[in-house]
Amino acid sequence: MSQLNLAIWGSGSGSNAQAIIDYFSGSEIVKIVLVVSDVSDSYILERARQTGIPVQYLDATERRNPDFLIGLMNSYQVQMIALAGYMRMVSPRFLALFSGPVLNIHPSLLPAYGGKGMYGNRVHQAILENKETETGITIHLVNEQYDEGEILFQQKVLISPNWSVDELAQAVLKQEHFWYPRIIEKIAKKLPDSL
Repeated sequence: MSQLNLAIWGSGSGSNAQAIIDYFSGSEIVKIVLVVSDVSDSYILERARQTGIPVQYLDATERRNPDFLIGLMNSYQVQMIALAGYMRMVSPRFLALFSGPVLNIHPSLLPAYGGKGMYGNRVHQAILENKETETGITIHLVNEQYDEGEILFQQKVLISPNWSVDELAQAVLKQEHFWYPRIIEKIAKKLPDSL
């Protein structure tokens, strides 16, 4: 089996990207060929540069252009995309043109606490305000709606009484860092080499 070419798209600090980069360092299954960001000074780009992975900053025109994005993915022979804190909607046209899976990770047990505007600490704040006793992570396929694609994996996180937003965020992030690369690997093993 040849290596699967993975691109990571993100908008922020890239801690999930780092977990993926670390996990697949030296892997014979997945090769990270590109890291993309729509924020020019996002730390995710610096993380990639430090490990020698090619990077691409998308300006507003480029990120809104599905044909440009497909051309970019094709130029690196990308077969799977992992969104890791990418804050933009992926266009339906791009999803229709791209032949491989596009994955996303969300910091709740979808469909609860998903949808437009629900990301990061906004999710954790809402969960604590509603006095939930558990939350978790969801890894799902990306479709034309925010957080509504097919769910591939979920992992629960039990909420301790009196946790702050930051404490909840750290507990959830720990699960994200552990599970996201492992689910990517699991999917990569199932994909045909011809993708």
